[in-house]
Amino acid sequence: MFIQVDRATKRYKSGDVETIGIQQATLELAKGDIGVILGPSGSGKSTLLNMIGGIDRVDSGKIIINGINICAMHEKELTEYRRKQVGFIFQAYHLISHLTVQENIEMISQISENPLPMDHVLSAVGLTDKANRFPRELSGGEQQRVAIARSVIKNPQVLLCDEITGALDYASSIQVLEMIQEINRTYGTTVLLITHNQAIAAMANNVYQFRSGEVTEVRTNSQPVDARGIVW
Repeated sequence: MFIQVDRATKRYKSGDVETIGIQQATLELAKGDIGVILGPSGSGKSTLLNMIGGIDRVDSGKIIINGINICAMHEKELTEYRRKQVGFIFQAYHLISHLTVQENIEMISQISENPLPMDHVLSAVGLTDKANRFPRELSGGEQQRVAIARSVIKNPQVLLCDEITGALDYASSIQVLEMIQEINRTYGTTVLLITHNQAIAAMANNVYQFRSGEVTEVRTNSQPVDARGIVW
């Protein structure tokens, strides 16, 4: 398995109050597959994603990516892991307003070890004709596509998506999900996507149900659907 989370636990403490972020969470995802983590707000989805991405550390348990236990990495090693192997896409686009679409993407390309060709990535996300536009000239769905391109240009092994359709209307959401699916198929990128939208699970190979910091159910889709076929 490419991603292995083995009994990962994370607690947060504020004064005398201790809050469980995730509790004994376990999941596996094969290389090149799409996984969807479902659950309500506060169920621990983002906490787990941040740990897989090397942003936060577990208190106990293991997270193994491509055979390497990232929990045993030093901070410098984690920085290299995030820079070289992981792409993040968040609900907030975090685009730089005074840079064009291409310039926003180039920022990441220039610090990447093995970036993909700019024209290939722009084409993959359907933004070739908008390369010289500024974020204010784009729709919400188009801005999200720039954020996707910026994450994909670095040629990551794993793409982590945090509620990326949460602020979009239905049509824009489907377009963005189609982009994720196309990137997965074109580059073999392993994708882990968290959402509260049950319908999105239909496009996944594996579906993980989260509640109160625990993985309560794991389902496998033998025939994931195309994103354009998702209805909610």
